[in-house]
Amino acid sequence: SAILGRVLETRPFAQTPLVALLPAGTANMNAGDVGIRGSLTKAVARFCEWCASERTAPVPSQQRSLLKVECTGEEPRYTMFIGAGAVIHGTEYAHENIHSRAVRDDFSVALGTARTVWGVLRDDPRFNKHVTIDLSFNGGEPERHDTLILAISTLRRLAFGMRPFWSDAPGAVRVTVMDQGCTKFARTFFSIARGKPNRNAVPASGYHSDNVDAVSLRLAGKLNLDGEIIEVDGDARISATEQFEFLVL
Repeated sequence: SAILGRVLETRPFAQTPLVALLPAGTANMNAGDVGIRGSLTKAVARFCEWCASERTAPVPSQQRSLLKVECTGEEPRYTMFIGAGAVIHGTEYAHENIHSRAVRDDFSVALGTARTVWGVLRDDPRFNKHVTIDLSFNGGEPERHDTLILAISTLRRLAFGMRPFWSDAPGAVRVTVMDQGCTKFARTFFSIARGKPNRNAVPASGYHSDNVDAVSLRLAGKLNLDGEIIEVDGDARISATEQFEFLVL
């Protein structure tokens, strides 16, 4: 995402090129949604085969925007996923206990997610650490959330097939918030992750989802940007960039 953000900032091409994402990282969430799936070896082989083909059929592609993150006094950052709250603790656990054992891709994220949910259910202080976040959408009035989980993305499919955004509203920036103390957490969380939120996934029970054009947030804590954890102490504005076209094989 940082490289694509640099493309937007510097405009080195007369026409924005087709982008091919290869699964060369740890979680490979972006490539899983709008990239070339599978192991790196298999993905490279499929990409080379496609490049060598006659390509008479339409290019198999999908369009997605990046998220532009502007924190006060800092250069813009670019990402396709932002997480906060328990997402941070799950990410730190995965880095320390899963990725260090050379476990990668969807399986590693599934393990980290399962451990995080278990930690929240058991009120384990390593995972059940909520954060106060003031959120406003599209320039509206801020609303304070005692946030257990915050997820913001332009992706449709997150790691291991999670689809935690269920709003039908227009807007390229997808946002889901689960408040501290949200009811029937395990059952509702997994229904949301499957993309089929149950009847308890409503604001009155502590579950919120919306699609917007821009998000402003204020917090003193950490954000996960595509797996990179940054410290934020103040305001951040999040908006969708223009779309890129991604090769999907």
